[in-house]
Amino acid sequence: METPVDGFLGGPFSLERVAYVYLFEESRSPNEIIEIRRVRALRDGASTFGLSLRNTESDDFGLDQQVLWGGSLTTTKGATADGGATHWRRIDFGRTLRAGQSHEFALRTWIEVDPEPQTEVCFGVTVPAREVSIHLGFHGSPQPSEAWRYGPLPDESAIPKTPSGGRRVKIIGNSVSATFRNPVSGPIYGLAWRWTRQPANGSRGPQRRL
Repeated sequence: METPVDGFLGGPFSLERVAYVYLFEESRSPNEIIEIRRVRALRDGASTFGLSLRNTESDDFGLDQQVLWGGSLTTTKGATADGGATHWRRIDFGRTLRAGQSHEFALRTWIEVDPEPQTEVCFGVTVPAREVSIHLGFHGSPQPSEAWRYGPLPDESAIPKTPSGGRRVKIIGNSVSATFRNPVSGPIYGLAWRWTRQPANGSRGPQRRL
């Protein structure tokens, strides 16, 4: 089985396709996120994909998340030198892959209401990726007035605050999408938007590592 370090980086895989779907229900903060990933094994015997490795000050760690298909979700805890804990979360496929074989899995994460709603979603890759897409669905009265994509950029300080600094994306109905092909490891990419009436304290969305 892969070690926690391998798991944090995704494990012995390349990413064929990753889709992030953010769903907004009558709120400027997303209610849930759906992630769909299709991975390809780089060696024989691959059976798990590492999602995250987090440090906390205590053993407590909670995340309202479930697997929709493609495996089971497990968390392994370990102690840190300062009395805290590490939490390694991974997807166990339930089968062992051969080198070159693909596997798809999906996760759903429920989000608490954010008092400072996000106005962008950005990501960076740590393993080879062929395609990453971001999809935003606005099912309620808060609607975006414009949206733009950006990347590759060196870091978050370079993220454009207006469409003129990026590349405009069409808003079709109540959804916005952007697809990034062959993103490289290191830089960040993302999709940003402005609400029809901008909140006074809008904030950046989370940076994701794949």
